[in-house]
Amino acid sequence: MGNGLSPCFSSSSNNLVKLVFWGGTTKFLTEKQLAGELMFQFPDCVVCHADSFYIGQPVPVMSIDDELHAGETYFVIPVDRFPCNQILTAVTLASLSPGPTKPSLASFGQCPFEYVKAADGRTVIKICSL
Repeated sequence: MGNGLSPCFSSSSNNLVKLVFWGGTTKFLTEKQLAGELMFQFPDCVVCHADSFYIGQPVPVMSIDDELHAGETYFVIPVDRFPCNQILTAVTLASLSPGPTKPSLASFGQCPFEYVKAADGRTVIKICSL
């Protein structure tokens, strides 16, 4: 990818973990937490690192023992949005985009994703500021 992280990923503090929930709600964590603890609190959801979405690759669902790191952003998405081992496509991403009657990760009608080219020419997806 690029030489540095996109400013879209920065939280208000490097000591906080930013969680973006389906529907646009944002929450900040101040203590260490495992992805599995979040999945236990929200049993119908999966946790994905926001900087790990790549077109043509499996959806980056974290495992229960993965630690959430301060200064990073994570999605908490209903499991039914991503069937197991689904390859991420533009159609999959469109299901997260705002629509007239369906909830989304976007707030205020803005799409939270941008398409950029990686150093190897692959199209990668990054989250925009929410």
